[in-house]
Amino acid sequence: MKCFFKFLLLTIYIIFSLILIDKLKEILEFKELIIVAIVMFIFLFLFILLLRRNFLIIPSYFLLILLVLVIHNIAKTSDNFFSFVNGIVSNENILDNYKLIVLKNKYENLNDLEYKRIGYTKDTIGIDSLKINITSVCYEKIDLLIKALNDGEVDGALVLDEQYINIDSEKYSIIDGLVVKEEVKPVVNDVLNNTTIIYVSGMDNYESLEKAGRSDVNIIIGINTKTNQLLLISIPRDYYVLIPSKNAKDKLTHAGIYGINTSIENLLDTKINYYIKINFNSLEKLIDELGGIEVESAYDFISSNVEFKKGINKLNGKEALIFSRERKSFALGDRTRGENQQRIIEGIVRKLSEKKSIDDYLKVLNIKDLFQTNIPEKEILKLAKNQIINNPQWKVTKYSLNGSDSFDYTYSYKCCKLYVMEPYPDTVTEASTLLEFLKNDWHFE
Repeated sequence: MKCFFKFLLLTIYIIFSLILIDKLKEILEFKELIIVAIVMFIFLFLFILLLRRNFLIIPSYFLLILLVLVIHNIAKTSDNFFSFVNGIVSNENILDNYKLIVLKNKYENLNDLEYKRIGYTKDTIGIDSLKINITSVCYEKIDLLIKALNDGEVDGALVLDEQYINIDSEKYSIIDGLVVKEEVKPVVNDVLNNTTIIYVSGMDNYESLEKAGRSDVNIIIGINTKTNQLLLISIPRDYYVLIPSKNAKDKLTHAGIYGINTSIENLLDTKINYYIKINFNSLEKLIDELGGIEVESAYDFISSNVEFKKGINKLNGKEALIFSRERKSFALGDRTRGENQQRIIEGIVRKLSEKKSIDDYLKVLNIKDLFQTNIPEKEILKLAKNQIINNPQWKVTKYSLNGSDSFDYTYSYKCCKLYVMEPYPDTVTEASTLLEFLKNDWHFE
């Protein structure tokens, strides 16, 4: 009987040890994992030694209980970490949700619309994703599209979810739903040994991050942990960029369905490693969780009844969102808005750098719907540990791409010209140069 209990105790201990190592292998560096394994082996050896001496078998029970509790607590912490990772790490970015509608009782399924005329509006970037052959017809506004459907000019209409809400659905049937996604595979990069380039997309909605939204904010963040430098580059949402896969140009905010990463990489001649997706809600929640941030404003202005002073402003989440969205108060409009968005990021970085433990970071990262990213959990943990252990003082360099107002045809909306921003080549060249300086460990002035 004693042999049976000894065998059972050893089996339990080994199972718990393997669970722990499996949990930790994705978030610890190899050297750290080896140390954990050695410690577990030493405990196993001591445990076997105790069990072999029958007069110590009762103390060994208490040792097992103690070890199980320790392993359980470590695994629980690991579980907490992985729960936040599973919620935010994703290689899929939802761009838009659509409904394909027809007049009631006219068509039954998607195949009935093969080779038919399908209408869409200039807000639609998903027409190419329909899995049938169609003749597409573009309309300026949703009311013109619906009138064309009612008059029989088109056989179906592809409308955004938010457009469908305002339509009298009693007259129409939904033939198909369409979710337009962008796959953003990470170019895995060791954040402590190489410069890491991250694309930050700020969505213009208060919905869950799973909900589609237009990318109003487009910022490239370069991180060099050797020189402790951050480079922030803002790109206007209407920037007229090449879509390499289509050999055609479109607004940056429309380019996502065709590969927004490749469009930016082509523009700046650099490889993007990862992306981060945020929205209005997540920005507010993050800043409130941090206890507010300090942001320097270049101007005195009032927006949404909130007064901002030239100089340092202490902002809560709601105020920071207002600060980052305002553009009409400034002569340079969207460019100044982009610079203010950079200041918000800088304020967040400063506040995050004050965190003193992994638990402090986990409290922030465990906030529901905080952000979505394809940065591997191991690299996120490396950045947090580096900040805690080395406490680097980050130098932040900010730059904004600029351009001229123009109207031109876009790939996603071919029927008439839209407002676009034609890039100033010198600002694009300067941004590319700054990225190269960062990669080569040069220090900015």
